Amino acid sequence: MKKEFTHYGQKVLLAGNRSRYEAILEKNNVPYTPLPILSKTYRVVKYNGKYAVILSKELEEDLESVIVTETLPDDLNIDALIVDVFSQLRGEAPAKMPTKAMAILHDAEKLLQEKQNRTGTPLTGETYFAEMAGALEIYGGTEYLKTLPHDDIAENYWDQLLAAKPAAFVMPEAPQTASAPQPSGQYATPAPAGNPFPDMSQAESMEALMSFFGSAKTVRNR
Repeated sequence: MKKEFTHYGQKVLLAGNRSRYEAILEKNNVPYTPLPILSKTYRVVKYNGKYAVILSKELEEDLESVIVTETLPDDLNIDALIVDVFSQLRGEAPAKMPTKAMAILHDAEKLLQEKQNRTGTPLTGETYFAEMAGALEIYGGTEYLKTLPHDDIAENYWDQLLAAKPAAFVMPEAPQTASAPQPSGQYATPAPAGNPFPDMSQAESMEALMSFFGSAKTVRNR
């Protein structure tokens, strides 16, 4: 059993395993390299010129969901790959890769949101666009933004942003709570993907992977 999807035009496979994926590769004498991509919700290994994104299980009895792809996404966004695959599993259309201009705006928007949270002052209308133009200065400003493709950005928004006079962007100090220890190394975790293949056996899963991409050995029944 296997489920095939596409991500940014590239074919990917979603499967589930009852054992750790690395253990399956080792049992079939398939060399692999754990890649230094750190996440609390997934790990990535490379083998036979392919990449496996292995999602952490919520419960020990759950299947381990694995996304196998021949190439990493052009934007190197593993979280977007996971979201896209499971969105397609729910019947949604494949996602399109955002332009670099859109990616920059998303990052600048996070800075604005953080500033708004610290000051408690909402940014709207002309103030919003002036602050956004100011935040964009760390990315090369609107002059650089104009050189990039931006077909996924609303024309009205784009025109107002380019017409805005950049404000001096200063991030206020974050409020400190003297009585509470400050957390370190905290990362936002994406919503759990769930178990897409509750009835798939380990052998079926591995056979699906091997038939899709090929392998050094044929999986034996366990």
